[in-house]
Amino acid sequence: MVALRRPAFEPRTEEETVFPAPQVAHSLPRYPRWAVVSGVILYCSVFWLVVWFAGGWVLSLIHNVGASP
Repeated sequence: MVALRRPAFEPRTEEETVFPAPQVAHSLPRYPRWAVVSGVILYCSVFWLVVWFAGGWVLSLIHNVGASP
C-alpha cells in the first residue's frame, strides 16, 4: 500500500515558482517566400506531368492489349 500514497507536499519559495520570461529569437526566414511558393508550384507541376504521362502510357498499353487479336 505504500505505492499508493501521495508524496509529501513540499512548499516552494517564491523564487522557485517565478519563471523567467521566455527569450524569443526573431530570426529571418531561411528562404524567401517567393522561392518557396514557386518551388512548390514547380514540384507539383512536374509531379502531375509525370502522373499524366505515366497514366496515358498505361492506358495505351491497355488499349493495345485489348485491340490485339
